[in-house]
Amino acid sequence: MRKIAKALGILLATPVVLFLLLAVLIYIPPVQNFVVHQVAASLSQSMGITVRIDKVRLAFPLDLAVHHVLATEAGDTLLDARSLRLNIALRPLFSGRADVEGVELYRVKLNTKSLISDVQLKGEAGLLTAAAHGVDWTNEKVHIDHVQLRDADFMVMLSDTAAKDTTKSQAKWDIRVDRATIERSRIKLSMPGDSMRIGADLPLLTLHGGRFDTGRNHYAVRSLELRQAGLTYDLPYLRPTTGIDPNPLAVSDLTLLLDTLSYQNDQLRTRLRGLTLREKSGLSIRRLMGSVYLDSTRISLPDLSLHTPYSRMDAQVALDFHSFSPRKGGQMQVGLDARIGRQDLLTLGQAYVPLAYLKALPQAPITLKAQASGNIDRLQLKSSELLLPGIASLTVKGHVQHVTQPARSGKADLLLRTQRLSALMPLLPKSLRQTLSLPNVQTLRATATLRGDTYGVNLSLQHGGGTLTARAQTNTASQQ
Repeated sequence: MRKIAKALGILLATPVVLFLLLAVLIYIPPVQNFVVHQVAASLSQSMGITVRIDKVRLAFPLDLAVHHVLATEAGDTLLDARSLRLNIALRPLFSGRADVEGVELYRVKLNTKSLISDVQLKGEAGLLTAAAHGVDWTNEKVHIDHVQLRDADFMVMLSDTAAKDTTKSQAKWDIRVDRATIERSRIKLSMPGDSMRIGADLPLLTLHGGRFDTGRNHYAVRSLELRQAGLTYDLPYLRPTTGIDPNPLAVSDLTLLLDTLSYQNDQLRTRLRGLTLREKSGLSIRRLMGSVYLDSTRISLPDLSLHTPYSRMDAQVALDFHSFSPRKGGQMQVGLDARIGRQDLLTLGQAYVPLAYLKALPQAPITLKAQASGNIDRLQLKSSELLLPGIASLTVKGHVQHVTQPARSGKADLLLRTQRLSALMPLLPKSLRQTLSLPNVQTLRATATLRGDTYGVNLSLQHGGGTLTARAQTNTASQQ
């Protein structure tokens, strides 16, 4: 019995001893290098890619360091990484969770070529670090403490033809990110056939409190900060023009501060705390801020504020998309209070408005105020005022009903006061300028009416001690 017990003990102990011996051998550097080289040779043979790894070190329990990984295909470098460090806590692995104490990747060059369908990613990164305490693959949850990308320069090229995606993904990951940072990095996107180019220069991009739940289609960020960035947009086949031109678009000194950005169930909410930028045309935005709400039925901008070095604009918009459909009952409210500087009008209009009209603009800012509400069944212009300092002022108020229907109707009251119309003389043809004189101070009051196809106007023009009254009416259907 003693011999049998001894034999059974040896038999049972052998697998345990072999396992412990194998575990110990894994931590011996020569064994590590041998195993890695065998794995690299197997990958090279199975994938048709030459893989080379200089050195691997594994410390207890799971602290892995890989030095100089090189993967090539037909002489082209696919991956060239100087160093990789991975530290994983051992105990959480037994409960189906991975706590990654740290991931560090240094000096990486990447070229996916045709490895990813319809997309080629090419570029390099100086440093990528991350830590995640809570990768629960059983419940499909990830909690990332921090991730950092530094000194990256990547080019994303989309192919001309997109392969049909026949895969069905059932994964519904819930990913939380406490902090993410991108420093001194650039990314460029090239559309198929080089038909569009988009580029971004990111000196500093910081994200706090990210939540990305693919199962519930819920995406949220507590705060997002972009500092001193650059943005380019170019359609190579179109010829650029002067002034504000969306092709090419070149933005510099872009600073973006977002709070409480969220998207769920087709509802977008965000608080724009600040946006500043300069465009190559000369347009500069010193501050753009406000709250935004958007879903499939309405958009709300309750406190939009825009400031440039020469202009300012405050707006409140509450727009139900049903307000554009007859008999749907949707409502809209729009309020605008703006002072538009001459320099901004010159910058915006130089490519679209004749130079003579731009030169006639007053030196002082133009004032525009308006309040409107209603829908397409009944739209009311409560008040509107346009002031061209030193030249004229115009106020209009009124309403219109059933704009798209044959039985439409409406009424508008207009008041125009002029001061120095001689400033508009350069806008007239040269032949008229020699024979026509525009009186300066005058007042025009008018009431316009609309009923079906019949349009009418009653006006009164006052100048000096004289008054001119007129009445007109026309029917567009009968041409009378």
